[in-house]
Amino acid sequence: ITYKLKTEVVRPRMFQSNIKHTQILQVATRLSRPIHCIQAMKEENVTKFCCVDMGNLSCSAILDKNAYSPGDTANLVIAIDNTASDITLKHVSFKLVNRTFIRARSYSKTFRTSNCKNRAPGIPKGDTAHISFSLLLPIYLTPSSSGTLITSGYDCEVVFSVPWGNDIVLTLPVQIFAPIPQDYIPVVEYPPEVPPQYQESVEIKPDMFKQY
Repeated sequence: ITYKLKTEVVRPRMFQSNIKHTQILQVATRLSRPIHCIQAMKEENVTKFCCVDMGNLSCSAILDKNAYSPGDTANLVIAIDNTASDITLKHVSFKLVNRTFIRARSYSKTFRTSNCKNRAPGIPKGDTAHISFSLLLPIYLTPSSSGTLITSGYDCEVVFSVPWGNDIVLTLPVQIFAPIPQDYIPVVEYPPEVPPQYQESVEIKPDMFKQY
């Protein structure tokens, strides 16, 4: 998606083309919330073959931040209490999931992709564990966006794989943002003998112009 600023000056006389100018713009999505660590926890009944009760599993996950830039490293700490269940987890995985919703007229579709993942061995029954994950986010990630036609969001998913049963999933929503490059921020340097000059602001109202 690209943005342009178009300006056109209409020349009323015949055989005179209008004056046009186009400027390419970069729209940087700002953070929707302050950056802080986030946590999710769940205590869920574990079943085998959809009906055999295997006890309860308690788990929690703490993510160091709720917003990242492409190329950052996401750090996660997982706590698992498997003492009240009679099942051994196959493995524990941590992945970044992107959900993109696209709408065009009356048609819409949602795409779900997993960009990267990390994995740890399973947890035996009757045991507890603390797992630390580090996940390097690819530099090609597109920033999160929310618009009328396209919405793109990210979740960090922690999946506890239950053999012959439904997996337990912890979801931690995160925002991917692109910081404004320093090259795009103009720095104006004034000579010491010529200080900058400031003028009073002027409010422009529609009624100041003639309507044709």
